[in-house]
Amino acid sequence: MKEVRKLVIALAALVLLVSSAGAEPMANGFGVNDSSGDPNTFVKVPVNISNVHHESIAGIVFDISFDSSVINLTKDRVQKGDLTAAWDFAIFNPENGRISIVLNDTGTEIPIGKSGSVVILNFSVVGVPGATSTMNVSRIQISGLGGALGNASAMNGTFTITTPVLAGIPIITNFTPTSEVIDVIGGPIRTFSINVNQTINVSWQINGTEVSNETNVNSSLYSNTSAAPGIWNVSAFARNVNGSDIRTWIWKVTQPTIGIGSISGMKFNDSNGNGIKDTGETGLAGWTIVLTGGSTATMTTDANGSYTFSNMAQGNYTVAEVIKPDWKQTLPVNGTYNITISSGENLTGMDFGNYLPVTPPVNVTKAFRIIEKESLHPGESTNITVDISSNISQALSLHEIIPAGWDLIRISDDADAFKNSTGESIWSNVSPGINKTVIYRLTAPDNASIGTYHINGTISGGSGVIAVVQGDNTITLNLIPPQPSVVNATRQIEKESLRQGESTNITIRISSNMNKALALQELIPRGWNLTRISGDADAFNSRTSEWIWFNVSPGINKTVIYRLTAPDNASIGTYHINGTISSKSGVIAVVQGDNSITFDITAFYRRLGSDTNRIETTDVLTATDDWRNKIAPAGFERAITTQELLALIDEWISS
Repeated sequence: MKEVRKLVIALAALVLLVSSAGAEPMANGFGVNDSSGDPNTFVKVPVNISNVHHESIAGIVFDISFDSSVINLTKDRVQKGDLTAAWDFAIFNPENGRISIVLNDTGTEIPIGKSGSVVILNFSVVGVPGATSTMNVSRIQISGLGGALGNASAMNGTFTITTPVLAGIPIITNFTPTSEVIDVIGGPIRTFSINVNQTINVSWQINGTEVSNETNVNSSLYSNTSAAPGIWNVSAFARNVNGSDIRTWIWKVTQPTIGIGSISGMKFNDSNGNGIKDTGETGLAGWTIVLTGGSTATMTTDANGSYTFSNMAQGNYTVAEVIKPDWKQTLPVNGTYNITISSGENLTGMDFGNYLPVTPPVNVTKAFRIIEKESLHPGESTNITVDISSNISQALSLHEIIPAGWDLIRISDDADAFKNSTGESIWSNVSPGINKTVIYRLTAPDNASIGTYHINGTISGGSGVIAVVQGDNTITLNLIPPQPSVVNATRQIEKESLRQGESTNITIRISSNMNKALALQELIPRGWNLTRISGDADAFNSRTSEWIWFNVSPGINKTVIYRLTAPDNASIGTYHINGTISSKSGVIAVVQGDNSITFDITAFYRRLGSDTNRIETTDVLTATDDWRNKIAPAGFERAITTQELLALIDEWISS
């Protein structure tokens, strides 16, 4: 059966330099492209990030999985990428398949607008021709200098093992990019790559001038960060004694288009405070709107409450308002707009809503939402409670707007009617002072995307919306972490100090989260006698002291109790018990807890004096000194305990 290994590549985030997180770094894409190579060769596969925006990147964490029977990695074949060239070296731990690379110093973070490779995976091709392996990227987290976490869309690829050409000229079997390339000067790092069907020497040339070369390789990369505007012929010449092949790209590098974009919106009086510009809600003149990011500017809204920032270069921007005293903001939800404008793009609808609170009327209706679990996994559910209080005697309705595709199930309420298609509850008459409570269960789809989801709710009367549901309104959806297989076993020895011929009961407790057959083996001191007392094992081997269960279910603990008896002629000293838990694959856990029995430590001190059959004064004094200084006598692994010393003194008094 093919083993699919999971490679966890952790590019550690920079230690937080400030106490509060900044903007969330984002990128348009993150992952690998399709690749191929011959058996018994090495192929470099870059892990790329595209169009970093919102915030520079100081650290990256992601998982990549592949079929290790097709391609594999070794300790020295995970390398830094173009964008992480100044970071610390990648370290690969073959014990757990983890690779880490750490930001070396501030100033080496990946800046906004950049694209390129962050890690080069130099796979060894170990499979046979025609075999394929997916290269899936998941659990992507990217962090900024301020510690804020963002993400990017995963780009997955497939690796195909090609059939080697045993004779003939070298052939370039795979190359990227696959077509003509157009970039803007100062834009992303541009990387060109080829894979060849046999070992060759590669010469990279631009307009006929060599800029890089490699020898004795099957694949090769060339990256350029400083091309001037123009049209460039980028060529890869692959040569060996059998002949040559060439791949040429037309690379167009243009000047950035500046000053033709715009950002516009409206500042309006959200008189009902619902975060929506309703009919009749007018614009607010004379409010200050602030632009930061790619450029900085301020503007005052006109008579209609409108504003426009013109002549905008492409880039990342934040648009905010200066809130006047006593006014409350209702739009946008997060207080600002963090946006990316492309060349020539005109963004509209960046509206700001505010209202001036007034003294509440005598009659008020309030609603408050409590979300039991604000962090879920796909397919998981949470209970949501909405408490409604009102001193208005009239018909009311509650309308909860849940994320699209999520499932709502009523749990309890006393509504007179409920409309399932819209999530609305209706009461024909709500009396003053009588609260209404609605409880429902919300379930995320199994295929829901990772991110933050919102719930918006309103209370309506005959005149329309009269209140917005306050309280919790967001649920964050996270990946389901893998659950490791865990088996635990602990031993409890009833009496850890015995005399010749004496017995003690021993209890083993086993817990597991696996559904499989398990075995317990206890290795007791030679010559000691084991007697079963209780246990539900399906079989027991008295010769090897082994218990076997045909199936252990998660959450159902197993308990074994047996009696261990010391021989009548046992020597004094410390004896050990060692135990293991095994499955069909071998030992998977070691029994923890008590593991030693001290045999007649008082006999050691009784034999020190001239009369070995009774405790003498010098025996007690020697034992007391050892107890105070925590000195273990010869043949023992611990000092005499307080209880054992007291028993020794009692014997001395009565002798």
